[in-house]
Formats: sequence, C-alpha cells, structure tokens
Amino acid sequence: RGSQDRGNQLMRFLLVSVSGLLINVIISSVLIHVLPGTGKVRERITIVIAAASVAFWNFAGQKFFAFRRRSDESVV
Repeated sequence: RGSQDRGNQLMRFLLVSVSGLLINVIISSVLIHVLPGTGKVRERITIVIAAASVAFWNFAGQKFFAFRRRSDESVV
C-alpha cells in the first residue's frame, strides 16, 4: 500500500489498541467492586475476565477494522 494508506492503518491500529486499554481499565474497575471473594482471588478473576474480553476486542478490531483488506485488493 501507499504511505497514505499506511498512515491511516496506523491510526486505526492505535485507535483499536487504546480503546482496548480503556475497556480493560473499565472492566477491571467495575468487576473488582462487584465480584465476591477475598482480595487476591477477586483480583485474579477480574484480570482474567478483563484480559480475555480485551483480547477478543483487539483481535476483532485489528482483523475487521485496522488491517482489513479493501474490496478492490486481490489476495495473492
């Protein structure tokens, strides 16, 4: 792709990544106060749930938004 397309792709990549970070913080902040259990157990469960959610978000966002193929590109 040209340099303009690379710049746009970089901006989309950063948008998905930063929004994933914000989603992680929001999920972690909410769940740490909602989930029952002792401190360390609750923290570990919160981290696993937030990480899994954001991993799905990042994968889907990068695949379908940041690194999507334009319809006029052929697969080589």
